[in-house]
Amino acid sequence: MFEIFYFCIMLIQYFWLYIWYSAIPVLDKSIYKYNLNGVNHTANIYNNRPNNTPPNKRILLIISGSYVTTFDVYIKKLIIDLQNNYADIIKTYEIIVFEKLDKSSIIIYEDVAQYLHTLHKTAEFDDLTIMGFSSGGVVASHIMNLLADIKCEKKIITYDTPWQVRDNVISFQTNWIYRIDLLFFKIVHNIYSNHYNYADITQILNLYNNGLWNCNGAYQLIDIIQKVHQFTDEEMYAVTGFNFNQTSNTKVINIFCKYDPFVNRDTHIKYVNRNLDKINFKLTNHNKDSIGHCSDMSLDTRYLDEVVNALIS
Repeated sequence: MFEIFYFCIMLIQYFWLYIWYSAIPVLDKSIYKYNLNGVNHTANIYNNRPNNTPPNKRILLIISGSYVTTFDVYIKKLIIDLQNNYADIIKTYEIIVFEKLDKSSIIIYEDVAQYLHTLHKTAEFDDLTIMGFSSGGVVASHIMNLLADIKCEKKIITYDTPWQVRDNVISFQTNWIYRIDLLFFKIVHNIYSNHYNYADITQILNLYNNGLWNCNGAYQLIDIIQKVHQFTDEEMYAVTGFNFNQTSNTKVINIFCKYDPFVNRDTHIKYVNRNLDKINFKLTNHNKDSIGHCSDMSLDTRYLDEVVNALIS
């Protein structure tokens, strides 16, 4: 059970990240107010653009994992490392982190796309890169799909991303000991317990015990999501999988840890192989000989080589 060992290493990495980087202010924060499908929303926007200046024509949007968009500590570490080691490259980008803590990332695609369309109308993009960590890589692909009308250089960078999130979660259901899907269930249940429409979905959440010793896992997690959003099985599979419907000039770079306790690589590879006929874009894979899940950057900056190569490729 090497996964348990990798999981313990990952916990140490995250402990280090939170101790040293969680409280460091990295980007300026603003509030984005918008209306989507008749519902008013607000999101936090973090970026490196000075106030009262037009948007940069080169955009680097970073999307977190964890089933909700947040300015997570590994994103802070990435930005700090880029600023300290590759300032000449990173200063050419407007770095944006989109954070909305009261809406599941599984339905955040239109929200982010609308924001980027608004920016694009102000200053048309020359270059748009969306980088997604963990499940955020799948989110990035769906956002980019909604931006097909924007004509510019496009790039998707997925970092430690299982390209089929639903199948990845289910793959842990049959384990006897390493049942990481139990943790995933708790994360998802907590997100919907703080959802913007919580009053409308309370009865669904009450069907599932989220106590310390519950045995709810992958199938209960999927059931909650499908009930809340009224997804069919086919819709659920589509929204939790990498969106291959990209413009032909889009570059996709997949960066992943070789020893990742949260990603079943076999499940990922099977999903990609089933969809090879849909890949009409340039796809590059980079396998890092490291342990972690969005955490291998905790103690050094070696991971930056892959990220910077992806940015400049």
